[in-house]
Amino acid sequence: MHAMIEKKSSINDIMKLIFVSLMAALLLMVSCSIKAVTLQVVTENLPPYNYVSKGKVVGLHTRLVKHILDSLDIQYTLNAYPWARSYQLAQSKPNVLIYTINRTPHREQSFHWIGQFPLTNKVSFFRLANPLLTSTDFSQLHKLRVGTQINSANDQYLTQRGFKKISRVSHISQTIGM
Repeated sequence: MHAMIEKKSSINDIMKLIFVSLMAALLLMVSCSIKAVTLQVVTENLPPYNYVSKGKVVGLHTRLVKHILDSLDIQYTLNAYPWARSYQLAQSKPNVLIYTINRTPHREQSFHWIGQFPLTNKVSFFRLANPLLTSTDFSQLHKLRVGTQINSANDQYLTQRGFKKISRVSHISQTIGM
């Protein structure tokens, strides 16, 4: 029964997301149709939400984004790039939609936010030699070398809290080999 309740709640969250996203996409469509532009849609490789398979961007979030844009007959291109590149494109070029991006106070004024995917905001620190670090004593965590993606919300979080030993990479999977 617990699983059914979670599933029903998840479906309700998705329906709310679809409604908000459709309304926002409708506004976006009106804006785009005036200029007759092709929307550039960008994201990162973040399985299972968005990733490249057989040369196409696929995944749970990608399916929803494509469904909304297709149903509104919005012309678009869709590409997955390293996070820093997608983020830079979204900040510097007009008519770019970026998805699966963390909404942070630092980013709030930089974007027009149109929807939210149902996710948790849990952040964990792991180390390969031992299990999950459970200490929230930042003075202890500051001593460790931490790997993160360039310009990600995690990168910004660590930088704002004075972490100095940050290894910044294009793909988070690169941190495993470090």
